[in-house]
Amino acid sequence: IYTRKTDIFPSLHERAKIANDNKADLFICIHANSAKSPQVYGAETYVMGLHVSEANLEVAKRENSAILMEENYKIQYEGFDPNSDESYIAISLLQNTYLEQSLNFASKIQKQVSLIQRNDRGVKQAGFLVLYRTAMPSVLIETGFLTNKEEEKFLSDSANQAKTAFAIFEAFKEYKNEMEKNPSMKENAVKPKPKEDEKVIFRVQIASSAKKLSANSEKFKGLDDITEYKDGSTFKYVTGNEKSMENAASLQKKLKEQGHIDAFVVAFYNEKRITLAEANKMLEGKEYSK
Repeated sequence: IYTRKTDIFPSLHERAKIANDNKADLFICIHANSAKSPQVYGAETYVMGLHVSEANLEVAKRENSAILMEENYKIQYEGFDPNSDESYIAISLLQNTYLEQSLNFASKIQKQVSLIQRNDRGVKQAGFLVLYRTAMPSVLIETGFLTNKEEEKFLSDSANQAKTAFAIFEAFKEYKNEMEKNPSMKENAVKPKPKEDEKVIFRVQIASSAKKLSANSEKFKGLDDITEYKDGSTFKYVTGNEKSMENAASLQKKLKEQGHIDAFVVAFYNEKRITLAEANKMLEGKEYSK
């Protein structure tokens, strides 16, 4: 599935949405790089994560600056500033559920790159908005530097483009075969809790994320009973299974003391989120009409 086949500009969040809406198994961004020095050359593959060098951060800033071409980008990207270091720290520290698979695929790409006699600049991490919004293993491939005259010639040649595409395909084929032969390598994501009998249940919400979190996320540290539910496009995570508001409030207090300072009580009826007021009315014997 292509994000576009003509020379148009889909926004970064639209590209991720195409992948998410189609329940893609893998998201691959193919880019050309640039650098201040015309001597820099080679291919590198990025995954979403915390940058460990200023060079990685500069690449992310260049790629993310594309949002400045979009209308209402401040609203769409929740105040993200592509030129602010603080913005990158904020998104890069978020749990990447598919980091292991992304790194695995990225390493295969770089191996294939070296086989076609390209300079292998390795696998790197940085805060790319287009990867941050995807809900599957994702990579961003920088195929070469347009600021290097020799690489500009290489990237402009159709035969070399085909050679590069084939290298990416070979990496994909290897990754796909590996995943199919070893199902255990798939991410151990939090599974939605099975529906219970029709009744009111109180739980404590401890986290929410635009992306699905894994069961071993740092957000769930010290907890072993996590339930996931979806509210629109947001994944939300709760713990506990209390029959009364009082018990849930007690659990909330305990969780806050453990460091989950944003914990709050929520209510469910037949595993459907309802307001606390509605839950209290039902427990008082009043009719619930929804």
